[in-house]
Amino acid sequence: MGIGGGEVRQSAGVMIWAAVIGLPIAFAVSWLIAAPILKRMMRSPITWLRAASSGAFVAFIIALVSIVMGRLRGWMQSMNPDSFSQRGGGDRIQEVDGILTTYGWLVLGQRTAVFVLAGAFIAILIRAIIGPGRKP
Repeated sequence: MGIGGGEVRQSAGVMIWAAVIGLPIAFAVSWLIAAPILKRMMRSPITWLRAASSGAFVAFIIALVSIVMGRLRGWMQSMNPDSFSQRGGGDRIQEVDGILTTYGWLVLGQRTAVFVLAGAFIAILIRAIIGPGRKP
């Protein structure tokens, strides 16, 4: 892989600090944001279809925000005439100067679809663990 022992140790050190600092922040934000939403949703029984569609919708919104931010960054990069960048190579060039190629859009679409399906699957898994909610 071309990675020396020092680079592995440095990467592991950064990952440990990122976990020590990032995980408590992630858990706190999850409880502050996700817990009230789940509590409100669980007031009435949640069907399997509603759980899957809600999970897919939340994942879609997250993906949409990410795509908009990425394309805005790409547009800003394309406006700089002094730089040239390319992601990918050969027939699989995904991005040139921040602008997605046809193949890049395909890859972005595939990754977004997998992310949305993962959101639906996770929501179904959560529904299976916590149950259908209270009866009205």
